Amino acid sequence: MLRAMPTQRSFAEPVDRERQEFKRLYRVTFVFFFLIASVTRLLPRAWRPLASSADGAESPYAEARRVAYTALPFVFMR
Repeated sequence: MLRAMPTQRSFAEPVDRERQEFKRLYRVTFVFFFLIASVTRLLPRAWRPLASSADGAESPYAEARRVAYTALPFVFMR
């Protein structure tokens, strides 16, 4: 009896899966760093662990976004 050959998967499928994984991990790390950035607003600027060296003040949202995009690519290194 002949069996049908399984359909070949698209070459874009692994890329889509990695993109979805990156987005999920970004959301988790962003929430984590946003909570840290919000709590550290109570500390003096010199003691803040995530504060950038730039003189301009960042919002907690911008700070968490910057740190999440900085830290997250290390997860995908092979």
